[in-house]
Amino acid sequence: MPRLRPLLAVAPALAALAIAAPRAAGAQSTTNEHAWLSTFGEHRVNAKWLGYWEFSARRAELGRTWQQQLGAFGVSYDLSPAWRATASMGWSHTFRYGATPIAAKAFELRPWVQLVGNRRVRRLAHTERTRVEMRNVVPYTELAPDDPAWVTTWRLRRMDRLVLPFSSTSRWYAAASQEWFVLPGPIRGPARRLEQTRTQLLVGKNVAPTLRIEGGYMLQAFWRRTTDEINHTALLVLRWNAPLAR
Repeated sequence: MPRLRPLLAVAPALAALAIAAPRAAGAQSTTNEHAWLSTFGEHRVNAKWLGYWEFSARRAELGRTWQQQLGAFGVSYDLSPAWRATASMGWSHTFRYGATPIAAKAFELRPWVQLVGNRRVRRLAHTERTRVEMRNVVPYTELAPDDPAWVTTWRLRRMDRLVLPFSSTSRWYAAASQEWFVLPGPIRGPARRLEQTRTQLLVGKNVAPTLRIEGGYMLQAFWRRTTDEINHTALLVLRWNAPLAR
């Protein structure tokens, strides 16, 4: 237990940050329970370049119905031993779910770039990630307008993640992260400048040198002008980094 004290000490602060955003006057809250399966891969091609991909199957109502399907393909480049840049084309299908569903199902094309930095203080590892996304969304299905138009918005994301091994020789570790989503441009619809926050608490295992599995909990909060959405989400995450070339 003493080995986990640094991580346990920061966990309440992360949770408090996630729910501390100012709420709109008179805003109501809805609560949902989700289950996400997420997979991430970065595969080295040579000394500097890597292939990147991800896919997430996100289910609402603890798995009974779809919330979202999301994927991305791209390339990463090592700027230095501590910094890596990635450019990717993402896509998603978002479904109607919960007490305050969107007007219609939506398809999104999402090109993005990000910068990731890693540092270590003794056994505690810190990862910081800053991402810029261009979101291009169009509604579809019978609930969509007859001639739907693509809507483009920009979004900034900032994530900090801490990882602490259970011991110096253990393959098990604990992780905690906090992520902020900010809309820098004109605000459309019910969204607010601070669009959402995500707080994650996870336990992981290095199953193999190139494969990690994590499971845990995420508190996700969408901040809207009239109705805030609080999501409690069970997480299962696979991270694979087998090289494509040796």
